[in-house]
Amino acid sequence: MSVDNDQEISNQLKKYILKRIQEEPGQILYNRLLIWLFIQDKNFVAAIRQSISLDKRTGTEDTNIFGLADVAASNKNYDEAIKAYDYLIGKGKKDEYFGLASLQLMQMHYDRFMDEDILNPEHASELKEKFAKTFAVLGKSPVTTGLLTEYAHLLAFYLNQPKEAIQLLTEGLALPGINMQQMSAMKAELADLYVYSGDLWEAVISYSQVVESNKSTQLSDDVKLKRAKLGYYMGNFNWAKAQLDVLRASTSKLIANDAMDLSLFISENLESDSTAAPLKIFARADLHLFRNHFPEALAALDSVLNLYPGNSLIDDVDFRKAQIFQKQGKFDEAAVLLESIVKDHSWELLADDALFQLAGIYQNKLNKKDEAMKLYKKMLTDYPGSVYVVDSRTEYRKLQDAENKAGLPASTEEKK
Repeated sequence: MSVDNDQEISNQLKKYILKRIQEEPGQILYNRLLIWLFIQDKNFVAAIRQSISLDKRTGTEDTNIFGLADVAASNKNYDEAIKAYDYLIGKGKKDEYFGLASLQLMQMHYDRFMDEDILNPEHASELKEKFAKTFAVLGKSPVTTGLLTEYAHLLAFYLNQPKEAIQLLTEGLALPGINMQQMSAMKAELADLYVYSGDLWEAVISYSQVVESNKSTQLSDDVKLKRAKLGYYMGNFNWAKAQLDVLRASTSKLIANDAMDLSLFISENLESDSTAAPLKIFARADLHLFRNHFPEALAALDSVLNLYPGNSLIDDVDFRKAQIFQKQGKFDEAAVLLESIVKDHSWELLADDALFQLAGIYQNKLNKKDEAMKLYKKMLTDYPGSVYVVDSRTEYRKLQDAENKAGLPASTEEKK
């Protein structure tokens, strides 16, 4: 099946299994094999339906259904995951998986909301209600501290309720039985809330406490990066760069890359302007963006262009504004700005970032699949050393396969 590109083997196997199920209905082995086959095809609708149907016959499928729900959620098949979690929850509080399914269902709702990456107050309010119902069922305990942290983030950054969020985490830190890891995760979020609220020095202290308590851990590196960014927001560029340069050796590739990008950005713009005045305004815009305060961020970015026309931050301003427009759901406006970076600043550090984001907008938001394919191919040819090459090749092939399956002729670019 690993070389079953046209799914001929899969379809033959499916027919064979269905035939055996009809001939030997008592052998649940074939039902399990059919479910496995559906999972390989990422057909979670059929897999979950079959698992629930089998459980109604045998009453022994809770573990498999729960695992299948997690797999569906991780593959962003959220609606199917909800059906599986709801089925387990519907068995009642005495069921072994009631608590776990309730916990994971709420986690999935939060992940789904964050995947939207759009500031939508209506959706945020709906999610707040889901959190309230979940805590009413599960209570607040060491088991639910992860949800408490995410609930606090939602309250502050998406519903502008920082006081309520801080109070929630303060209560969470006082829960009996929480371990150091849980406490540190809540303290790290609490520091983020201080940044949101403008208590920047309190945030510095909280970040430092988390780092001190979690040396040589992933959380420590995450918080070190946040602390360095806070120094950048506050205009302490040399200090922030020194911290970022240390983090470039982080064991986490993502943190190392983020640290390197911000360090290079600071260096580049400090060298081009010894006063650092434009960079200070830009950093303030980034602080507003961190807080999801988009009008303030846009105003700061516009002031960079108005007060310092022709400075080295022009492409960076356009890129930040494109990010904000995407979070506002204004994808056409974002595409225009990204197109200008790809066209007029192709040599800049942000060029491949802009190209990849633009391709994603065309592919997933504006339904311009052919344009997306051209951009992904441009990434492969024009920026072969980019970190986006692997993902671009994957998305290009995905679009190409979809085009071929639809019976459409190959795109002009592919013919070339």
